[in-house]
Amino acid sequence: QGPAAFHGGIFVASVLAVMLIAGTIPFGSWMQDLLVFKPLAALGHYSYGIYLWHWPLWLLLRSLLPQWGAWHADRLLSFTFILTVLFAFASWRLFEKPVARAGFIALIRPISGDEAEHCGRLISTVVVLACSWSFCGYAVATAPEQTSVAQSLGISSRLLQQRNHAALERRRTPMPRKPRHKMPDGSQMAAIGDSVMLASSKGLQDTFPNIIVDAEVSRSMAKGQGLVDQLKAQGNLRPWVLVGLATNSVVTNNQLDDLLNDVGPDHVLVLINAHAPVSWVPGTNAVLKQFAAAHSNNVVLVDWDGTISQHADELAGDGIHPGMSNTIYAQAVKDSIAAWIKQGH
Repeated sequence: QGPAAFHGGIFVASVLAVMLIAGTIPFGSWMQDLLVFKPLAALGHYSYGIYLWHWPLWLLLRSLLPQWGAWHADRLLSFTFILTVLFAFASWRLFEKPVARAGFIALIRPISGDEAEHCGRLISTVVVLACSWSFCGYAVATAPEQTSVAQSLGISSRLLQQRNHAALERRRTPMPRKPRHKMPDGSQMAAIGDSVMLASSKGLQDTFPNIIVDAEVSRSMAKGQGLVDQLKAQGNLRPWVLVGLATNSVVTNNQLDDLLNDVGPDHVLVLINAHAPVSWVPGTNAVLKQFAAAHSNNVVLVDWDGTISQHADELAGDGIHPGMSNTIYAQAVKDSIAAWIKQGH
């Protein structure tokens, strides 16, 4: 998932694969000696079974063990590896090897004198086919039109539109002129964010009544400045501006500088970091932390990552989105602002 893969990495890997294939064709090639290395030979021997089983087993374990989530991937990977080895060996012995020797008829007709082995293979074939068709039929018959995360985000989006409309109909509170800040109410706050904020929008509006929340799926920090300009044009750029756009891409200092300049010195910028099992999140969170520390007079950092890590069971199966009824996100915002004000800002 790293950027190097899309800046030549995939191309280089493809070229190396072609070179490896070409290098093993000539008789006596030194590359042929590499491929008789027993671990590599064993990997090639069972490669189809490994390819076939590893992904469904990974998904099954994630479904059966949701409490581990994305932050115990090492355990899930270990179990998946063990089960993949076992299933690959069993499928080779019971199915692939007989089919390779005598075709698919070997699954139902004995090809050797070992009747016990044939009975075991026949029973296994019947069980696997019955389970496969049963599970497939059940999955098709009961499959929802959307995933649970998509359904939750859709409900959050509709509720958000209704509450934003109600908030805009109320009289806007003018920006406070006092030199020291106080805990803002919702009428002094505007928020722009991605699907994580969208999933948490009900909690934000319950905690900060009359807050304006503009959150959509798949947004990144690249859209932050444009969204701030949009709030300005609508007359909705309130004194406190919440920005939760760190989940879907890398965040750079230049983007944050432009965002802070666009918000202006008379506003407080509240940056919310990310919690997701993707490669760029740790670096992005570090950039946000450093930026907030360097501009502490008018930038507040909300450590969503640290907060939700203590409540991982509140997340959906993707390890990213909280349930729509949660107030953890909103409480993290409130606590961070309170701590920032307590420091004398």
